Amino acid sequence: MKNELFTLSDFAQDNNGKLTVIGTFDTIFSKELPAQHPLLCIAARIRFDHNETGKHVIKIELTDPQNKSILPPLESEIFIENMTDDTAVANIVLQLNMINFNTLGKYYIRLFVDNTELAINPLYLKRAQ
Repeated sequence: MKNELFTLSDFAQDNNGKLTVIGTFDTIFSKELPAQHPLLCIAARIRFDHNETGKHVIKIELTDPQNKSILPPLESEIFIENMTDDTAVANIVLQLNMINFNTLGKYYIRLFVDNTELAINPLYLKRAQ
């Protein structure tokens, strides 16, 4: 399997296999703490080879600068079946509402497939001027 895309955005949607991502970012600015972000979308596109058919467990974690989870891990199962080509893709879209960030610094968002970390991205929380 191969990660083709893993990003944070203002909006993400899967339209029958076509992934739409708008407003990719890695920094949130806030004048006060705790900061609350109204909508945080996570989008991933994972490509599977023909020999990787079957069930796969997807997990996404969001951790704070002290590496503590700010949400319970988000888990789901996907099934890769009936491939007509030599590869297949799975689009993953999560929309998280009203997420609280308590400290300034570098947060991480991680993507795991079958307990293997496939991607990691930073998310910075900075004080607005």
